Amino acid sequence: MKFLLSVLILSGFTYIASAQNPSDTLFVGWYNVENLFDTVNNPNAYNQPDGNGDDEYIPGSKSDWTPERYQAKLKNLAQVINGMNNGRGPDVLGVCEVENQYVLWDLINGHFINKNFSLVFKESQDGRSIDIAILYRNDKLKWDWMKAYGVPMEGKRPTRDIVFAKFLSGDKPVYFSVNHWPSKSGGAEASEPYREKAAERTLEGVNEILATDKNADILLMGDFNCNPDEKPLQTILGARTVAEIGKEKSQLWNLTTPVWNPETTGTLQYKGKWDLIDNFIGSNGLFDKTGYQFLDGSVSILNYPELKEKEGKYAGSPFRTYAGAKYLGGFSDHFAITLKLVVSK
Repeated sequence: MKFLLSVLILSGFTYIASAQNPSDTLFVGWYNVENLFDTVNNPNAYNQPDGNGDDEYIPGSKSDWTPERYQAKLKNLAQVINGMNNGRGPDVLGVCEVENQYVLWDLINGHFINKNFSLVFKESQDGRSIDIAILYRNDKLKWDWMKAYGVPMEGKRPTRDIVFAKFLSGDKPVYFSVNHWPSKSGGAEASEPYREKAAERTLEGVNEILATDKNADILLMGDFNCNPDEKPLQTILGARTVAEIGKEKSQLWNLTTPVWNPETTGTLQYKGKWDLIDNFIGSNGLFDKTGYQFLDGSVSILNYPELKEKEGKYAGSPFRTYAGAKYLGGFSDHFAITLKLVVSK
């Protein structure tokens, strides 16, 4: 065990308890950390026959994932995360593509500038053993409950669950959901029904919360593997752009669209175009002037020069850890995104 705090595990969830003080501002980040594996050959308990578990990221594998490369990866990720919020780090951080909770504790205990973090982690049935988690400042937030929604894949190997969690800051509730929807592997059109299923399950989670609190402050974040104007996000989930507030009716708004330009700016570059597949999506409660509110203009894509490829055909793209089996020693194949929530005065 790599940490000292007591751990409570419920139905595959991990939760670490601690005291908290209410906060008037929450700085929130989302980061697809690109295959954060330790070096121990320890497959997912749900390992599927057509999945390779962690076999790709162990010493002696095709990628030759060594303790030195693992530590360099942690150091690089921490550089990005610690730099958030003007060097103070985030208050809440959603992540995906993590093997287990222990890599997150290695990241927190070994590299975070602020150690007052707890986490919500869900081991899913994903065949590659890549999962999602919420890291949060336990001196600012108190965990209340969590729920996972599986995504039906109809004969395909299982994917990541969608996780919702409720937190309290004093007497103010706030809900976060972390998502890593099915990829476009096999083709965008052929795989879209699976993202539509994920959108339906995410919407189910939103509606369950709104049924008990119609003004709930809900923030969805994730790698949705589709752009804001694609059907799963725009039509199935119903996330409209913030520019449409007051013009369209919706219960969800994509907060990240103002910073997206397919020609110049996004979180991932593909075939010369910038995709915005990493998104923040907020409920009406984040605009109603009670509880937590979205701070307009606070969304950023962390695309600093040191996080980009410097030369070649991929110059300007995220500086990733591997290109195929070739080790590059970078950060991630995605840029992180951040925003602020503030308490209405």
